[in-house]
Amino acid sequence: MKKIKLNKWEILSWASKYKYVAFYDSCDNVNDKYYSYDCLIAVANRCVIAKKVSKYGESDLFEQLEELQNKSKNWLFGYLGYDLKNEVEQLFSKNEDHLAFPDLFFFEPEILLLQKNGTWEVENKQNEINFEDLKKEIESSNTGNIYSANNTSYKINNRLDYASYQKKIEAIKADIENGIYYELNFCREFYAENTNINPYQVFKDLCHIAQAPMAAFLKMNNQFVISASPERFLKKTGDKLVAQPMKGTMKRSKDEAEDEILKKQLKNSEKERAENVMIVDLMRNDLTRSAKLGSITVERLFDAVSYNGFHTLVSTVSANIAENISSVKAIKNAFPIGSMTGAPKVRVLEKIEAYENTKRGVYAGAIGYFMPNGDFDFNVVIRTLLYNSLKQYLSFTTGGAIVFDSKAAAEFEETELKAANILKVLNSK
Repeated sequence: MKKIKLNKWEILSWASKYKYVAFYDSCDNVNDKYYSYDCLIAVANRCVIAKKVSKYGESDLFEQLEELQNKSKNWLFGYLGYDLKNEVEQLFSKNEDHLAFPDLFFFEPEILLLQKNGTWEVENKQNEINFEDLKKEIESSNTGNIYSANNTSYKINNRLDYASYQKKIEAIKADIENGIYYELNFCREFYAENTNINPYQVFKDLCHIAQAPMAAFLKMNNQFVISASPERFLKKTGDKLVAQPMKGTMKRSKDEAEDEILKKQLKNSEKERAENVMIVDLMRNDLTRSAKLGSITVERLFDAVSYNGFHTLVSTVSANIAENISSVKAIKNAFPIGSMTGAPKVRVLEKIEAYENTKRGVYAGAIGYFMPNGDFDFNVVIRTLLYNSLKQYLSFTTGGAIVFDSKAAAEFEETELKAANILKVLNSK
């Protein structure tokens, strides 16, 4: 490793010339007990896996990922899409896919830059980098081109108006009343067609506004993932697994006193706590498949955490990984993510497919990385914009947990709240 001083936005500008880019940013949220890096930026001109799930989940993509991870012994950057659920359970996906992203995507970095405590370090597998030349190359990148505003006008649409949304919520609540399930995460898509955005500028602006600790940017040729996720799905460090499910949301106020009242209302809300504890129990259950007996611990319950635009409840669940469980197996055992599905999981996965009208794709999956030693860190893909520049199609999806006493108007408002930061960025272009 070689240490150099650089600006992360200069590095992203330089990185844009590569076909594949991964940029993971903590947005300076370094108070998290499980924080590892300020920022990671990886680039390559070759991907190692980019595949779609077969119609009935017969493609063994988790097995292919495990083979890759074992063979590579290198860093791997990418994501696992929501429809890998079809390989965990006997499920299928029939909803329309407007984006055509892979369901599984990872690449090995040719060059990797890691920042911690404000200092950058550089790695590359071939160890052929002239660090001074790299520094000069990055500093001379044309940031004026990369971070330019969009001039194209466009309209953000959504697939589900309030009247249709209300009918869906009533149907879900009827299912709950009939004992089919306890909680279901229901989502709706916002989208724009014939749209030309600058994904680099959008990501930079979104990071500035959202200050999300699990933010991520992925470039896959002409496909872009722009994520301001605040939620960790699963992290492995040594033999320890940590999940931090987030469930329960409250708007913020510009008035400091009122904002504190809203935060306390969230923390004391019976409904919001019920949503959170159901997902905590679901995550505890998922971790039993990977954990040493008796090692699962709820470290924190109902922490009220504040972000730009909203307060949310975050809980922390940890376990010691069993000796016979691989890194990929630990992820598969907890996939798809409990906070984006519901309980009991298999039944709600079937019903989500019936109630939602578009394929989730990358949304509700997990973006992250594997280290050479098998440790990993993955977010939950929420508060995320997906953009296909060839199709000129952009999409972002928001949702929430529906329980017995959910009110359609309040849930609809929550989906709007969760879309607010992305809409603010897009409307500023």
